[in-house]
Amino acid sequence: MRRLALIAAVAVLACGKPAPAPDAGPACGAGESLCDGTCANLNGDPSHCGSCAVACLEGQLCVSGACAVSCPDGQTLCAPDAGSGYCANVGSDEANCGGCGVSCGPGELCASGACQLGCPPGELLCEDDGGAAPLCANVGSDNLNCGSCRHACPAGTACEGAACVALAPPDAGSDAG
Repeated sequence: MRRLALIAAVAVLACGKPAPAPDAGPACGAGESLCDGTCANLNGDPSHCGSCAVACLEGQLCVSGACAVSCPDGQTLCAPDAGSGYCANVGSDEANCGGCGVSCGPGELCASGACQLGCPPGELLCEDDGGAAPLCANVGSDNLNCGSCRHACPAGTACEGAACVALAPPDAGSDAG
């Protein structure tokens, strides 16, 4: 009888435990959010543009968290082999230095579209808190370093003249004819 009571007590205690938490998915890097189990850059991913639930129309880009039909002034449309296009500042982006897909070597920075060891006049050396390599930034036009290092423009804006300005909405009524 004592054994039966002990088994019953253990069964009751086990049933009262909360269920383990579900897998939250991968840990996302700096500048990314977890959307449907995948890390996404809400400022540049057309499938998750501005928020996880917003997808741009076919042919549109996600620029600074807003769907757009073209890149802002000073940026170039780059299209990776597998995926949608994205806007890059080929003057300061170490992964697209001087052109799409042109990467700088270890210890080099991208400045004025060329890989080099220091920043040219008019650009600042900006370091990323997320662990990315430092880069030379033109704080007058860089959406991630607008006006100063690490001052990113919010969704729906772009950096022009060292200030974040609202983007024009995409043209919904294109010529069909």
